[in-house]
Amino acid sequence: MQLSQARAPPPSSGLTFASASGTLTAPFSAAGGTISQPAYTSLAAGGRAAYSFSISNAGTYTVSALVNASSDAANSFFVNIDAEPTDPLMVWDVPITAGLADRTVSWRGNGTPDNNQFVPKTFTLSAGTHQLIVRGREANCQLGTITLAPSGGTP
Repeated sequence: MQLSQARAPPPSSGLTFASASGTLTAPFSAAGGTISQPAYTSLAAGGRAAYSFSISNAGTYTVSALVNASSDAANSFFVNIDAEPTDPLMVWDVPITAGLADRTVSWRGNGTPDNNQFVPKTFTLSAGTHQLIVRGREANCQLGTITLAPSGGTP
């Protein structure tokens, strides 16, 4: 997979890539610039999308994406970097959208679906190669273009 930076990026710009450009495993499927799965699943049975990327600057990063989360029954994924996500800690409960909208990854942690504990979820990354892993959870929650960006803080 090839990642590209935005045009004429300042040093703090992020990486952006298409959701369908990762390594996808069923029941995830790609259509219309997004990936989704047709049914609610457990973590182990959910689709898997893996995205390898490299960063040159160590620091704290956030992940955001264009997401279509049309209802409470279609608004979550599992997300982590450099390891498989766990349930329920790493559930990303996406606020309801009307079509594709930009949302930043959060983690439920010890919170609730309406009040995640880690908002936004930040990832402390070293310079080098990493892997973003997204696992399917709820039916028809659509994941579009993904962006990894510095959160402004450095460890």
